[in-house]
Amino acid sequence: MKTCVAEGQHVEDLYFPPRRLFGNFTERVVAERRGQLEVYLQQLIVLCSDLEGSPLCGVPPSRTTLAAFSPFFQRGVFETSRYSTS
Repeated sequence: MKTCVAEGQHVEDLYFPPRRLFGNFTERVVAERRGQLEVYLQQLIVLCSDLEGSPLCGVPPSRTTLAAFSPFFQRGVFETSRYSTS
């Protein structure tokens, strides 16, 4: 079983891709930002799985643990979006 630490890297230290004001709905821009957001979420999950007191601490990430961690991961939250990932 994984040992969790009380302190570690801060969420603020992770790179969160900025929104673009112009041309932000072209396929290329959407695909690029989606990839950057996926990297951000993967890093966030790893970071939180290492922190003591986190619901992800010491358990492998699954759909159930991620949904309990944040409503963002619950099915249906973004399914009505034009660029749905479901």
